[in-house]
Amino acid sequence: MKIGIFGDSSAVWRPSHDWGYQSYCEIVNNHFTTDTINWYGANTGSLPRTIANIQKHKHLDLYIIFHSAPDYIYSPGWRRDFPLEEIKGAIKNRQALAAFKKQLDLHSPFHHKDIKSELQTWLNVWHNEKLLQMTFVANVLLLNKMIKGKTVIHIPRSSVEKQLITVGTFNDRLQEVLKSAGTHPTYIPREQHFEVAQEMISTIEQVKTL
Repeated sequence: MKIGIFGDSSAVWRPSHDWGYQSYCEIVNNHFTTDTINWYGANTGSLPRTIANIQKHKHLDLYIIFHSAPDYIYSPGWRRDFPLEEIKGAIKNRQALAAFKKQLDLHSPFHHKDIKSELQTWLNVWHNEKLLQMTFVANVLLLNKMIKGKTVIHIPRSSVEKQLITVGTFNDRLQEVLKSAGTHPTYIPREQHFEVAQEMISTIEQVKTL
């Protein structure tokens, strides 16, 4: 079985390095030794980025989608996206701008001479909350159309996905387990890595038995 995992930071492949234990990504992949599992997530990965990645991988047997917050802004030229509030903060505060640039240096192959000016251009478009919400809803509907005929497991971020998506099944438990520590997937405790992995393994096993 070919499995693709898409979405936000939770769907990013994270090797354990020197943690002293395996990450949930490694536990899941090592469990399904006869299957191919690829992690296509991005830090703060937006829904438009998820859609673009699914478009590139049309012939998988199973799609697992960790859904994103509506205010994650797609940055096509970068390897990650950013929340709208983080962009606003970088415009207003010198320290926040420096932190933004540091993140960008890690995730962008391009050199930006005047990133503040570029971010301001984004805000000229996305400052309208109603427009942001309408765009998010449109993208959820587009995703639902794209995945017709596919086997999909959704890990919802809000009630919007459940209201609008008719293709696939939802796993609320996985989102609860993953977010219960209230921190980034890289920094969650060892026990939670195991819990997330077991929930993912159980969910995938259920699909494989169908």
